[in-house]
Amino acid sequence: MKPRVGRRMLILLTALLAVVVTFGAVPSGPARACHDHPINLKAEVREDGSVHLTWSPPDHYPGRQLYGHNVYRMDKTTGVTEKLNASLVQGGSYVDSTALPGRTYKYWVKAVFNDGESDVSNKCYVEIPGTAGWGGAMGPPQNLKASLVEGHVVLTWDPPATGAENVFGYYVYRKDSEYGFDGQPLNDFAVTSCTWTDRTVQAGVTYWYHVTAVDRDENQSPPSEWVEVSTSELVIILTIDDHTALVNGQPVIMDQPPIIIDGRAMLPFRFISETMGIAVDWYEDTRQVVATYGGTVVVFTIGSQTAYVNGQPRLTNVPPQIVNGRTLIPLRFLANGLGWPVDWDSETRSVTIRIDLTG
Repeated sequence: MKPRVGRRMLILLTALLAVVVTFGAVPSGPARACHDHPINLKAEVREDGSVHLTWSPPDHYPGRQLYGHNVYRMDKTTGVTEKLNASLVQGGSYVDSTALPGRTYKYWVKAVFNDGESDVSNKCYVEIPGTAGWGGAMGPPQNLKASLVEGHVVLTWDPPATGAENVFGYYVYRKDSEYGFDGQPLNDFAVTSCTWTDRTVQAGVTYWYHVTAVDRDENQSPPSEWVEVSTSELVIILTIDDHTALVNGQPVIMDQPPIIIDGRAMLPFRFISETMGIAVDWYEDTRQVVATYGGTVVVFTIGSQTAYVNGQPRLTNVPPQIVNGRTLIPLRFLANGLGWPVDWDSETRSVTIRIDLTG
C-alpha cells in the first residue's frame, strides 16, 4: 500500500510542477503599464516655501499628439481652484512659487493632446510651513477688471468682502503666454488704492492678472479671479443712447452717450480720444479741434462739414457738434479720417470699432 501512495504523490507533484513552470515562464520581466494621462505626481515643499512638482508624462497615446501639460491647484483654505501655468508645461516638472504660508494645497496635472485634455493625474496634498496671520482672515479682492487705456492696462477692483478692515494694500500679479507666471508681484510696494496701471505691456500679447490683499505684516489674502486682456486688438462697442461702452469686453461709463443727429450716428470724441491716447488740442477762438494719432493729424471745426486729414479736406454729412458740453463727431468721419474699421449694427443700434495695436 505504501508504494502505491508514494506513486500517487509523485504524479501529483509532477503535475503541479508542470503548471508552475508553464505559467511562470510567460512573463520575462515586470509587465509595463500603459498610461494616457500623467502619473506618479509628487510634491515637495522647498526651503523658500515654493512647491516643486514632478510627474511622469503619458507613455501610451496612439494616434494623438501630446502638446504639454496643465498644472492645477486648489487652496483648501479658500476652495479656490486655478490653473497655474500660462503656457503649456513641457516635460514633467513645475515649480509653484505662489504658495502662501500656513496654507494646504491640492495639486493635479492633466496632459494636453490635439483632441483636448487627458484624465487627471493622481493628486498630491502639501502643507506650507508658517502662519497665515491676518491674511487668512481676508477674502480675495472682488470684481477685478482690466482695460486698455492709451496703450497701457488699467486694473480696477473692489476690496475683499470679508476682512477688509485688515487690508493695508494690494499686490498685482501677471502672467502671459510668452513668459508664463513667475509668482512675483508687479509692484514693489503694496498699492493702497484699488487701481493700478501696468505700463510694461507690449502690443500683440494676451495677459492675465490677479490681485491679492495684504496686511501690515505682509500676509496675503487668497488671489482674486484671473482677468484677461489682449493688446493685439482694441475693440470698442458703443450703443446709441447708452452711457455704458465695452472696451475689450470691460464696461466703461461715459458722461455722454452716442446719439443720432439727422440720421447719422454721432460719437463722443472725448471718450474715443482718451481710450486711444489721442493727443487733442482745443482752440476756443476758432472752435477747432486738432487731434494727433500716430502720424495722422485731424483738424475739424465745430459746425463745419469740412475737416482736414493731414492737410487734405474731407467732407462730412453732419458737422461735429457740441452736446451737453461734449464734442460729438460723425461715425463715418471717424472711420475714414483715422482709418479704423467701424461696423454699424442697425438691429442693436451699436457701433463696433476695431483697432489693430500691433502695427
